[in-house]
Amino acid sequence: MRFPAPWPRLALLSPFALFAAAAVSVTPGWAQPVSATPSAAPDRQVMTAGGQTFEFLRVPGGSFTQGSPTTEPGRGTDENPRTVRLTRDFGLQVGPVTRGQFAAFVAATQYRTEAEVGDSGGYGLVGQVIEQRPEFTWRSPGFPQTDAHPVVLLTFADASAFAAWVSRETGYAVRLPTEAEFEWAARRALPPDATALPGYFKDTQPLGTRAVGERPADAAGFSDLVGHVWTWCADVYGPYGPADATDPVGSTPPAGEPVRRVLRGGSFLKDPRNGRPASRFRSTPGTRNADVGLRLAFTWGERLPVAAAPASGASNPATAGRTSPPPPQGSNLPLGFMVLGPLVGVGAIAWALTRRKGAAAAATPRTGEGSVELRPDGFVYHLPGGRAGQRARFRGVIGGQPATREFDLAGPETFVYTGDRPERMAVLLVAADELANTTAAAVPRSTSHTVDDDPPFRGYPGAY
Repeated sequence: MRFPAPWPRLALLSPFALFAAAAVSVTPGWAQPVSATPSAAPDRQVMTAGGQTFEFLRVPGGSFTQGSPTTEPGRGTDENPRTVRLTRDFGLQVGPVTRGQFAAFVAATQYRTEAEVGDSGGYGLVGQVIEQRPEFTWRSPGFPQTDAHPVVLLTFADASAFAAWVSRETGYAVRLPTEAEFEWAARRALPPDATALPGYFKDTQPLGTRAVGERPADAAGFSDLVGHVWTWCADVYGPYGPADATDPVGSTPPAGEPVRRVLRGGSFLKDPRNGRPASRFRSTPGTRNADVGLRLAFTWGERLPVAAAPASGASNPATAGRTSPPPPQGSNLPLGFMVLGPLVGVGAIAWALTRRKGAAAAATPRTGEGSVELRPDGFVYHLPGGRAGQRARFRGVIGGQPATREFDLAGPETFVYTGDRPERMAVLLVAADELANTTAAAVPRSTSHTVDDDPPFRGYPGAY
């Protein structure tokens, strides 16, 4: 076949020419991306969940030196440099999660934060310091806020539950950022010849949060990336390995130390040196402070599997990450068995109920049949079949002192924050008749506890 002119042939070759042109265009230095980013691809992604808008900026993958040189002012001893390679682009939320966004999650799921579940509350701002009081929660951190302010007083579990809800509502694989992703984004926003980004730190008075975006965006387009509130990261805190790393996510604590999670970005209670991209912080997952919030991330273009996409309104954080059972398959059983099978099943169920009724009469209804898993700052109570709102009571030794307290189950798995590592712990379910007697006494639960059995942190609660 002969073309009447050379243009069709050139059109056929044009993709190869474009590829060759792209191949010779290389970003110099440490900022060189390692994953190709089509020039026509959007650099922003907007999602909607619970009537709230979530905006993300695209951060291209790349290689960079994580950590800091020994000559950098204000560096920490845990910032030994290493080369990190991020192989995929990711989206990072433009600003911190706001109170309004978190309130939409609570309204849709009736979620209760860990500061709300117990009797001790969280650490709110009192003057220039933070103190633990029952009234301090994300709704009341000790200073005035609007729905435009960053949400605070969230634990790692609270932040993870919120990310899972946004993921289910939007269909994107939304999650917490890794500390490598956070540092890479902060380095791209760093002004020339600077070692730290500006933000709201403890030299900004009055202490507390401001509306997200009140300060001008940084060079990369982010609002309040440092300062303002800490950002929970997905990593377990630990030292950097000596070798180069690809898409690292910390998962192992240092030998002999408890599991602590990474926090990045500094806060309004910290020094400006925490605005350095390399600055690291860590705290136990149950930390709930007035300067701790979150910012969402997702691997660019990654969606949830179709089978995992929820129906509208399916927003129970307790089921995050669980898969549905396989659909029923067609039966090949003989017709006679299909007719007799249900009759046999009814008889078996009646026999089982009779046995169970007799056993229930002999058993003590207040004894929980679950198991207790001790954590550095609390415990997890596992109770198969446990229902959200079911009342229970623990008795044990915390910080060398006997302690007892009632709490509500969150479902089959409930984390109970104690502020110190429990040494022994037993959990009993509160019987229905006991609850009825308590109700008849008409004593408000908030006034029936004269002693706080949840000991506070020793020293600054976020510093370990």
